[in-house]
Amino acid sequence: MLSYILLPFVVITFGILSFVLNGVFVWLAGQFINGFYVVDFATAAWTSVRLTVANLITSSLLTLDVSFWYRNLIRQRMKKREHYTGTDVPGVWFLEIDGLAKPLFEKAIAQGY
Repeated sequence: MLSYILLPFVVITFGILSFVLNGVFVWLAGQFINGFYVVDFATAAWTSVRLTVANLITSSLLTLDVSFWYRNLIRQRMKKREHYTGTDVPGVWFLEIDGLAKPLFEKAIAQGY
């Protein structure tokens, strides 16, 4: 419940602060790079907003996350195969918890956890 109340304040303060900081860096780039001119700070801030939107669109179109691309490839291959029809044969369920030894696991099961 508290997150619903605080989230708008977090978005307003940190979101605007990040655009202001990006605008400062764009303005500084205009001060130090020959041939790159920034008229005023408002122009620098709007440039940072435009760069953020362009980055969002480009990264979503290019799908830079390789694991996401790989999962999509596997899903497409699985769709081409036959559909799952179900079975009455029981399967095997594996549980792996890193750092948990077998005696500790058996003790926890015996205690009802």
